[in-house]
Amino acid sequence: MLRQISVKNLGLVENENITFFDGFTVITGETGSGKSFFCNAIKLGMGERAKNTFFGGDTENNRTVVELELKNKIFRRILEKNKSRFFIDDVPESLKNGQEFSSKYFHMHSQHDNIFLKQPEAATQIFDRSLSEKNRIIKKEYLELYQEYLDIKLELSKKIEALEKNMLQKDFWE
Repeated sequence: MLRQISVKNLGLVENENITFFDGFTVITGETGSGKSFFCNAIKLGMGERAKNTFFGGDTENNRTVVELELKNKIFRRILEKNKSRFFIDDVPESLKNGQEFSSKYFHMHSQHDNIFLKQPEAATQIFDRSLSEKNRIIKKEYLELYQEYLDIKLELSKKIEALEKNMLQKDFWE
């Protein structure tokens, strides 16, 4: 769950904090209101390479902080000058580990993701990612039981087919 974005001297923004609450979040607004800017700030926080044109004029004081709470872990990336640091629960991590962590638990979609979003399973995937741990366990148990049901159904079909074949052979020999 994305908890907060803090941005300082990035692009046209001098200092801004946005706090998110539990649940599904949709960012909407007029053209030019800053939606893409904050989406790009989130992407920076998740490990995407920063473009120099994205930073404001005072490159000495540029700082972007993106903080997430995921599975009871606090994930933070700080970009300053030409340095980038990742932290998971305030423990420094490599860029690669930060990217792997964020891609495993955090997914963001924008208007240009229409190819993915048009796939029938896309909505299920998006909502499945937002399930609580309890609901993930319930879903896993359900899928296991459903697979067991399908296996039994297939076995039963094979036995019925074999029985029908035996009945035909019996009728033939009588």
